[in-house]
Amino acid sequence: MFYVGGTNAQSSYTTSVNLGPAITLYANVYAPNGTLWLQSNTRATGAYVGKDVCLMGSVNITLGTAFTGLASPRRTDGRRAG
Repeated sequence: MFYVGGTNAQSSYTTSVNLGPAITLYANVYAPNGTLWLQSNTRATGAYVGKDVCLMGSVNITLGTAFTGLASPRRTDGRRAG
């Protein structure tokens, strides 16, 4: 599990966590104070929790988490994901 306590303003990027592009990742990432950005052609298994989560391009996420009690994923239009 990766805990990122910093904010977007404390990063040399515009986001607290910047993953990709074109990677395969197995992790649990928790960034409660900033944006977690998964870039194009990323395959991610785990849990990705942030103040904001941004997916760019073709991103494939599979839930496989060590976190408990998480709400079901929701699409930005309010409908249930998957």
